[in-house]
Amino acid sequence: MHEFLPLGPEGKYSGEFTDEHAKTKEISHHEKRTKPGELYTKKIKAVCPSCNNGWMSGIEEGVIPSLTPLIKGEAATLNADQLAIVARWGALKAIILEHDRRETEVTPQSERTAFMANGTIPPHFNIYLLSHASKSRIGHVRTTHLISRSKDGPSPPIEGRQKNVQQISVILGSVMLYVNAARIDDFSIEQYIDMPAVIALRIWPPNVVPLSWPTKPFLNNQQMYQLAYSMDRIAAQPQVRWGGELPIRNPY
Repeated sequence: MHEFLPLGPEGKYSGEFTDEHAKTKEISHHEKRTKPGELYTKKIKAVCPSCNNGWMSGIEEGVIPSLTPLIKGEAATLNADQLAIVARWGALKAIILEHDRRETEVTPQSERTAFMANGTIPPHFNIYLLSHASKSRIGHVRTTHLISRSKDGPSPPIEGRQKNVQQISVILGSVMLYVNAARIDDFSIEQYIDMPAVIALRIWPPNVVPLSWPTKPFLNNQQMYQLAYSMDRIAAQPQVRWGGELPIRNPY
């Protein structure tokens, strides 16, 4: 998709990482890096050559006819089969982007293996394709949390990971790909997103078939920010309690 995305004015891109306490907003770690190239040339070293050139490449090639007109902002209508192809591609991107920052991944190995073996999208994934009115043509933000509805710990267990909730937002031309995932029983981020017109546009599990593009509403910058960081606002609510530090993760 590189040919449809703009070149940066200086031939470089920046990335930023912040570790912020959900309740106190205290920042324990912050870093910002600038690297040569474009955001779409960034490589996340979490994929072996066999997978990258094999089944993952098949997903990438298969989505081109459905996704290209959307990125370019052209009118299009996607049927159920096409939406399933795009959703599978979105899940692939989300799973890879989870590993941009190690020890913040959310999807367990068992679900990644099932996705590789038969294309099963992780059951906690909610995937959206949204139109936006921002001037931005490329960008990416991811937020992660660890929450539990019981003092006994998260259910299902986090299985050695540090996080069980994530939101991933990616701007690709005229498209905003939004994926949220909360591996917590009796909880979903959608319950707390006061944007019914957006929630109606979920492509996985499918809420809208067929999908007419461009979609409405066209999200402005404020709405995109509200969606991308909605879990931050949920975690900051008064009824949410801070339960203390996690034990140190065993690297073995």
